[in-house]
Amino acid sequence: MFKKITLFLASLTFSLNVLAANDPSHIVKDFYDAINQKDCQLALELRPNFSQERCKKIAKATVQYLETIESNEQNAVVAAKIALTSADKEQLFDGFIHLKMDK
Repeated sequence: MFKKITLFLASLTFSLNVLAANDPSHIVKDFYDAINQKDCQLALELRPNFSQERCKKIAKATVQYLETIESNEQNAVVAAKIALTSADKEQLFDGFIHLKMDK
């Protein structure tokens, strides 16, 4: 079974090195797609404070739900439900991801 983790705003902060026109929920999806493909370099570009070691530990990330709740030129909030599986545990993130534009 999954361990449920509920976090609120700023629990994850992404630095967006992409065009502002992209939907923030797509940025979050791109991040987890990069993890699933073991493209840790891309994952680190999207989220600079994420570690290479942590990227390699995640065996699978399943995005169950993403919705952009709020978005402006500097910040965005995405509601997310993401199942994370590693060799020793499974977790369910159910909360909000705060994104900020890299200047």
